[in-house]
Amino acid sequence: MQVAQVEQMVGKKLGAYRVEHLLGHGQLSAVYMARQSGQADVQGRTVLMTIFHYPAELSEQERRQLHSSFEHEGAALVRLHHPNILPTYDFGEQAGYPYLVTAFARGASLAQLVKQQKRMSPEHALHILRQLADGLDYAHSNSVTHGILSLSNVLVNDDFTVQLAGFGLKIMLEAHRDRRSSHPQAHLLSAAGTFLGSPAYIAPERVQGLPA
Repeated sequence: MQVAQVEQMVGKKLGAYRVEHLLGHGQLSAVYMARQSGQADVQGRTVLMTIFHYPAELSEQERRQLHSSFEHEGAALVRLHHPNILPTYDFGEQAGYPYLVTAFARGASLAQLVKQQKRMSPEHALHILRQLADGLDYAHSNSVTHGILSLSNVLVNDDFTVQLAGFGLKIMLEAHRDRRSSHPQAHLLSAAGTFLGSPAYIAPERVQGLPA
């Protein structure tokens, strides 16, 4: 997202959420801390809000199709309840910005953990991998695929409990891919020629342009 777009969201209200602080942003989205209003049991709850943006060059029909896909994906994510998946509370779209609302996560990413520790013991690595496998198996059994899994969207708490984050980004990958190029891997590139996703972790079927 453009820096101006990212910064102008702070202070705005989307749905039942007031955007308070920018936590980070990339090509496809920006992540904010937000506060929830509404019912007494959630009033003032701190949440993570991921706000996506559609490419400007999309046709109205393409935008409608992506909105429908995002609505379907959001509804599926809200239904996921597993200790190794970061809970999705809500989703929506306002003023042309689709958004997902998840639990506020305080843990470091697995990427940060690996950078700090350099190496893990086999026991710690297995403990993390088992949790990842459990979370992914549960998601797949509910017809949800991640599509852009990497160390940066695996969250690890102090007790080495793992939660998968970053669901929903695969739809934005489709929205931002280069539709004009005849390059065999054009589906992996944006219109500006930048790689969409993480090359080190991309699934083989995505490289081939096949369904996840």
